[in-house]
Amino acid sequence: ETLEVRTLSGEVAGLLDAWAGHDDVLVLDAVASGEPPGTLHRYAAA
Repeated sequence: ETLEVRTLSGEVAGLLDAWAGHDDVLVLDAVASGEPPGTLHRYAAA
């Protein structure tokens, strides 16, 4: 197996291009959630 790392910013539609042809993706994003720094939130895609 291989791992591909990409850094994207700006247009959200670019994510669809980045995900094309991949069965699994992991998205990491920094957000202000009111939780302590380093807190992880997991969301399952439908």
